[in-house]
Amino acid sequence: RKHRKFRGRLRFANGLVFTGPFVSGHDLSSFGSFMFQNGDVYIGQHDGHNRDGFGEYRYSNGQRYVGRWRQNRRHGQGEFYYADGGVYSGEFRDGKRNGSGEYRYPNGFVYSGGWVGNA
Repeated sequence: RKHRKFRGRLRFANGLVFTGPFVSGHDLSSFGSFMFQNGDVYIGQHDGHNRDGFGEYRYSNGQRYVGRWRQNRRHGQGEFYYADGGVYSGEFRDGKRNGSGEYRYPNGFVYSGGWVGNA
């Protein structure tokens, strides 16, 4: 049986809104955008329930993350843009800065090196 694809919008009972392609009328495709009640927005790959793969998360407070996700957590290579102008570029594991990376402070200073659990 051939699967039909179409674009649409689905509003969940908790206020979450998915916009993107659907397959066979009810299954979410593996890419789309999610708008949360607090104003946060995720655009990218997902597994139907979790952010999974590559995507961008825009926080309502002005912060932004662009990179790899696994089970709703930042995981793999990515960049986190802080509201104060600082930028971390490097590895994440289970939602935290972990591995090699670089932090560019708003004042121009740069730290480059290893990270363990955000420190």
